[in-house]
Amino acid sequence: MDIKLLIVIGALVILVGVLFREQTRIIRPAIIAFLISLIWTSIYRYEYVGENIFLFGYSNIYPLILWTVGLTCLAFMYERRHRRNIFLMGALYIVLLFVCEWVGYHLLGIRLRSNFTGIGNLDIIHGTPVMQVFYILAGHLYLCILRYLPHQT
Repeated sequence: MDIKLLIVIGALVILVGVLFREQTRIIRPAIIAFLISLIWTSIYRYEYVGENIFLFGYSNIYPLILWTVGLTCLAFMYERRHRRNIFLMGALYIVLLFVCEWVGYHLLGIRLRSNFTGIGNLDIIHGTPVMQVFYILAGHLYLCILRYLPHQT
């Protein structure tokens, strides 16, 4: 079994756990995270070395699920811990993103089929400059969307 599939299964277990724990409070952030992830993974076609499973022929399931779970967990941490400090959560997002990228690339050997260089000397986020900018800004943009999007009562 491909390591990416095991990671997706683990991520889905985490997402289901968060959804059960938080119930209705996390549904809206999870839906927004899924929509952002679906749009991104439809625009940027991820193709990994090894198995690739595509949803509707466009969105690779691996980054679609991981972006959804990662953003939803970011919203969960933001709501639970640092509601007033969006900048602290943005910094935490970048640290966790870089750690996950490093572990995935260097320890688990997860590779895109492309030969793009990583960011600086960190050897992470191997993709086009557009992809690299998106990765760095995605968490911040997501938190801003959640914060400023009108809430229904």
